[in-house]
Amino acid sequence: MGRSKALIELPTGGTMIERAVQVARQITDEVVVLGREIHLPASLEELTVVDDEKPDGGPLAGLCSLLKCADPGWGLLLACDMPYIESAVIRRLMAQADPDTDAVVFERTERRGSYHACCALYHSRIARAPVENRAQLAPAFEVLFDGDASLNSLLKRIRVKAIKPTPEESRQLRNINTPEDLAKMGSN
Repeated sequence: MGRSKALIELPTGGTMIERAVQVARQITDEVVVLGREIHLPASLEELTVVDDEKPDGGPLAGLCSLLKCADPGWGLLLACDMPYIESAVIRRLMAQADPDTDAVVFERTERRGSYHACCALYHSRIARAPVENRAQLAPAFEVLFDGDASLNSLLKRIRVKAIKPTPEESRQLRNINTPEDLAKMGSN
């Protein structure tokens, strides 16, 4: 997009990050922004910004930071470039969380074997070293520092509950990656 997606104005009003925060606030009062050098719009200045665990580590670096500073339990990773998302999609993820799962994700209908990893629930235990061996890295940090650093690589190493999205959920899980995608949004 040539600039920070977070601050791109949406045809429906507001910025991408304001839209993501609006949806997240329908679920929880505990909202933080992940990333480096984020200049928040005035409407979001009260939010805490958490630097990525590793510079240029992508979404996994942000997830590691989120889970490291979060209380034990579940954390929602929600990308700001998903302007179609509604809180019902997130509530469906939350309803699937259980003690035997490390992540709850939607399957990608267009790419078999991959997931919508940037709109998913992750349990904080994947970012914590085992009590019996503090020298061992937690799974999220292993992936972050092994050179791959992708969320889908992490998902291959942990216990995942994958949900098949409905057609409407698939539409809501679409992200904006190009100026053309943004222009299409204005015509929908």
